[in-house]
Amino acid sequence: MKLQKQGKIYTTEEQIGFDMEKLIRQFSGDPRFINMASYKDMVRVFSEQFVDNNGKAELNPHPGGKILLNPSDPEAEIGHKGVGYQVQIAETCSDENYVKSAENGVKLIAPTAHQPKDKVGLNECKFDEKKCIVECPAGKKPFFRKFKNGKGRAVFFNSVCDECPLKNKCRVQKCGKQNREFKYADADLRTRYRRKLEATDEFKKRYGSKRCPIEGLNGRLKQFTPLRRLRIRGRCAVYHSIYAILTMHNIMQMVRHAKIQVKKAHAAAFFQFLDRVFPVFPKIRLPHAA
Repeated sequence: MKLQKQGKIYTTEEQIGFDMEKLIRQFSGDPRFINMASYKDMVRVFSEQFVDNNGKAELNPHPGGKILLNPSDPEAEIGHKGVGYQVQIAETCSDENYVKSAENGVKLIAPTAHQPKDKVGLNECKFDEKKCIVECPAGKKPFFRKFKNGKGRAVFFNSVCDECPLKNKCRVQKCGKQNREFKYADADLRTRYRRKLEATDEFKKRYGSKRCPIEGLNGRLKQFTPLRRLRIRGRCAVYHSIYAILTMHNIMQMVRHAKIQVKKAHAAAFFQFLDRVFPVFPKIRLPHAA
């Protein structure tokens, strides 16, 4: 039966708030109840999701995202997609993955992390054969430059940078009171090289658009794994399950890639055999490995 007061019929949520407030007041002075986990959860839910309006409990219109929504999973939060845990998946690869792939004979085709569009930095600098900066994005030369043990540094006079038209866009950092400098390492230079490759037509053709691959990945994870709706509770258990599912997916992709390479190797061997047996057999070009 709906709660009615002074001719007004209250909603289910308002009625729950009324009942919770009544229970909290009734048992607030009894130590047998105030130390119970269920009582503490009730007090927290009421304090986060309801407000006192002249002695009447009303729903808080802006409770925030970090509120208790389910006592059986207190770490779950509310976001723009509902209650639970959100997972952000990206196909960008760090420099460490890029280096390890190259060491194992794998050419990694993946984009780097995005850089601010309104900033200039190492990508626009000019380097010599010793990996030293010889010109900044504005064409100014440093009075000191050095690259040693995988780390580089280029220092500019502060007076030069103050008059630069790119001052507000440059990512150069302060160095003392009178100078500014670029600091970088081998990893930054490799990222700079990869970003230049990303701008080429060959990379765009092989990798495709930046949106389609990640949407396809999300679709595969939702369709072929239990990532859409996990049957467990608790942040620790949820995160471990997510890592296990993504690891499993990566292994599946590696096996799929290995099978494709084996098929291409067999096809290449078959056409080589035909070429030896029938020298006039028309040449057939095999597609490159993805």
